Amino acid sequence: MSFQAFRKDIDVMSENYVIEWDKNFADDLNVVANVFLSHNPTLWPTIFSQLSTQPEIFEDEDEDEYGLQDVLDCSGGDLGNNELAQAFLQVLRGEGFIHLVDWKGEDEEGELANFSADRFYELTKNLTDSEELRNLLVEITQEDEISDVCEAGDRYLDEIFERIQTELNKRGFQIFDLNEGSDTYNVVVLPMSEYKKIEDFNTPWLEVQDFLS
Repeated sequence: MSFQAFRKDIDVMSENYVIEWDKNFADDLNVVANVFLSHNPTLWPTIFSQLSTQPEIFEDEDEDEYGLQDVLDCSGGDLGNNELAQAFLQVLRGEGFIHLVDWKGEDEEGELANFSADRFYELTKNLTDSEELRNLLVEITQEDEISDVCEAGDRYLDEIFERIQTELNKRGFQIFDLNEGSDTYNVVVLPMSEYKKIEDFNTPWLEVQDFLS
């Protein structure tokens, strides 16, 4: 799913919103959704259909399970590719697939290590292996460990991602960013086999980005 020239194929007027996004982008986003939401395959198609026809439904907090009202509020009434990408990220965050980390670093030491181990457990249901991984990742991403190898001016976060990715790769998993072009990383962990299905997803509004690339 490499970058391609997009055309606006979905152009709808609702009561309060102009809905205009590219069919190619929507189709590619659906492929990514299928990887993440295979346990609930109708979730994203249902939300996409509602956004495409009746986005006002998410103004009702009883219907807005994933905080899509925030996307609508920031849209100015124009729902385009960026808003569709933001809505998708909101759904993944609500489902617990994403951990947000500022580019400056972790809020708490070990948060990426713990998130990675938590996701490893959710994906394998192997408590023993996940706890062994947790202990290892927490140990090797401690500030004292990182400072021993980082030169002045180097970013600790880069080293943390590299160490976590190395250990996850050994176990057949991948940590990566769903890059939305902001100062915040949308950190995700998937089995390598699932990651390979979406690793070439690259659009101006959202892309899969390997932390080591």
